[in-house]
This record gives sequence, structure tokens and C-alpha cells, in this order.
Amino acid sequence: MAWLWPSFDVFTDAVEPKYVDHRGLFRAVMRMSAAQAEREIAEQIARMGEALDALRSMGLDKRGSSPCTLNSAQSRQALASVCMTIQHGEKLLLLDRRLAETDGGRDFLQEHDLPDHWERYDKEGRLVFEVPEFMNAAEALLRQLTLLVDGDAQFLVGTLRLSDELESDFVVARDLFSIGQQEFGLLACARGLERIVSHVAQRLPRQRRKDPKDASKERGPEEAAFYALVQRLDGVIWK
Repeated sequence: MAWLWPSFDVFTDAVEPKYVDHRGLFRAVMRMSAAQAEREIAEQIARMGEALDALRSMGLDKRGSSPCTLNSAQSRQALASVCMTIQHGEKLLLLDRRLAETDGGRDFLQEHDLPDHWERYDKEGRLVFEVPEFMNAAEALLRQLTLLVDGDAQFLVGTLRLSDELESDFVVARDLFSIGQQEFGLLACARGLERIVSHVAQRLPRQRRKDPKDASKERGPEEAAFYALVQRLDGVIWK
């Protein structure tokens, strides 16, 4: 799922994009539903993989042993594939801001200015060194995204051993956290905890007590547990 940037300016300051550098695309991503964002991430991964495969087919994934120039057709084809890789990588960074703070993200950002130096590297025969370094960085970005996605899937629910009914709130909380909605995720967790406490309390001996707000009523332990959780949440300070 997408982890969105707080603003277009924050994104451009962190990424310094070469291609994803206009507010229209940023606004379009901000307005995507969670399902649309997931589909977009999958599409960008696939297209980035295709661009890297094109470079592999040219043998540019293996670092050369000595300087070697490419012919003009090879150079143009390789440059086009590099630019496509950068474009899709930047879109992934736009869709998940956490990537920019990972080792794979930083490696990619260090290498994504390769087209700016392409003509000089080509003349010096250095593309056989620089393109493999670029590809390593792009592949590291994709690996890092996989780790983030797998971590999202395991967060909260990875070690839970609950019934489907009791686990459902934590699944919702996980999905909210996975798109950066920490406040709402915490509330979903609280609801899940309340349901667990209530579930356990219903199996305790029925020792009823007077409701402090209405002496004519009685409250069971499951009701008292929910009240206590609400009181606890009242002291939460959002950052």
C-alpha cells in the first residue's frame, strides 16, 4: 500500500526527481484509493523490471574489465532503458515515501543522475562500469520495496493466534498503518483490544457490580473493561 508524502515540495526536496517532477502526477497519486495505489505499485515494479531486463539483454549488467565504448544504436537503446528505469523508480518513491529512507532508496537516488553524465561516460568508455552500478542500485530499490511490503503484511497480525472474528480489527489496523494512518490504526487496535477483553470477560464468573453512573443499573466485567480502555485512550497525545 502507498505511504504518501506530506507535500509535493517535500517529495522533490528528498528525491530531486528527473521525470516525476510535476504536481499533476503528485495530486493524482494523492487521490488514489488504496486498491488503485496497490495496482499502480505492481505496474511500476513490472515496468521497471522490463527496463532492467532490456539492459541485461545487452550484457550491461556485468561490469566490464576495461573501458569500452558502445556503438550509437546501443548507446541510444541503453539510455532509453536507463531513463525508463529511473522514471518507474521515481514513481515507486512517490508511492511509498519510506523507500527514500532505506539503503536501497539512497543507493538509487545516488545513481539516478546517470543520464546527465551519459555522453561523457560514453566517450570515455565508462558506461560498462557505470550502467552495472546503476542496475545494482535499481535492483536494491526493488528488493527494499519487497521487504517493506512483507513487513507491512506481518505487522500486528504476523504472530496473532486469534479467531477470524477477533483478528479482523487488527487486520484493519495493519492496513491503516501500512498507508501511514497511524491515528486511525491505533483506534482500530483499541477496538480490537476491547473486543478481546470483552471476549475474555464474558467467560469470567458473572460478578456484577453497580454502575457508578446509575446505581439502579449493573455492569458486567466486559462492560467495565471497555470503559477503562476508553479512559486510557483519552490520554493519548497524537504526534
